[in-house]
Amino acid sequence: MSLIVEEGNGLSNADAYISLAFCTAYNSSIGETGWSVDMESEISVAAAEVAIRKATKYLDLKYGKNYTGVRYSSSQALQWPRSFAYTSDGYYIGAIIPACIKEACAEVARRILTGTEVFPDLTNSILSKKESVGSISVEYAEIPLGSVKESSMPVFPIVDKLMVGSYGVCGSDGTLRIIRA
Repeated sequence: MSLIVEEGNGLSNADAYISLAFCTAYNSSIGETGWSVDMESEISVAAAEVAIRKATKYLDLKYGKNYTGVRYSSSQALQWPRSFAYTSDGYYIGAIIPACIKEACAEVARRILTGTEVFPDLTNSILSKKESVGSISVEYAEIPLGSVKESSMPVFPIVDKLMVGSYGVCGSDGTLRIIRA
């Protein structure tokens, strides 16, 4: 099934932020050889498209709650495009998919295509804890810090920089911009 690329319309059935052509051109332009797709092979193209879909989902799940602005439409499938979205230096983004989102998607897609699992299955990390006070005992489940599913996703420093860096599309570097009224 071909990718349905979001291009700023708030599609209800979009499943990708980038096209196969964009991902190929991006990875080629930065000299990455891990993104190798045989356009004559249906299997190779299908694997590349799956990698792009997973990369899009990874970005939305990992960074989506911190994206600037609000979703353009309640019926759209992806987190972008967004209304009221501004870069960290105050420029209005508009109904587009920012370049940093597209580049980050291509970075993650390449890693997926070369075997990195971005949604690993978790083992049961819930511990049982038993406490007693005198003759009364209580046993309960304790969820250790860091066992939240999002924390099991791999971290890619370049993707973090693209997503949080100067574009500020999913937050900022910790500084707060104050505008005088």
